[in-house]
Amino acid sequence: MLHRLRRASLMLKGAQNIHPRATALGFAHGLWVRSPFCDLPLAEWTFRLSGELCLQGACEKYILKRAVENWLPPEIVWRQKRGMGVPLTSWCLNDFWHQMGIWLNPEILRANNHFYPHIAAQIVEGKLGAAIQGRRIGETLWLLIMWQLWRSHVLNEELSKQSWDHPFCLPRWLWRNYKRWQG
Repeated sequence: MLHRLRRASLMLKGAQNIHPRATALGFAHGLWVRSPFCDLPLAEWTFRLSGELCLQGACEKYILKRAVENWLPPEIVWRQKRGMGVPLTSWCLNDFWHQMGIWLNPEILRANNHFYPHIAAQIVEGKLGAAIQGRRIGETLWLLIMWQLWRSHVLNEELSKQSWDHPFCLPRWLWRNYKRWQG
């Protein structure tokens, strides 16, 4: 059973998900990406290992960690597993700042009557809910953006007139300073 789960994980997460993304990103920058853990002979060899060498308690990739523990600091080798997040908060608060005023414009949201018109500004200001912090800000905004773009592009819904009643029409640095002066 463990081998079947590992094979599914390797195929779905590694070979079909992470590896193609890493390869595409590398090629875009003129790099050749090598993924030794997606190498078929190595993967086949690991299937001959006992399950205890791959998973010891809650520690995944145990044999790999033991193999490199003399080369890398313990805080790297034995750290908790973390996912590879997309920098949505950074994108929304920097690169897409002005587009947020178009995609999540208060007048459009008011006309659609699905969300509170100033929901994007409230999320950015931390006034919508205490639970929406850090990376959750970007995830929440991204979901709202995708909803609005889907409605526009898939359902061909007309966008109503836009208002300037939002912080995204200002440069972000100016808006941040304005918020400090107010508070």
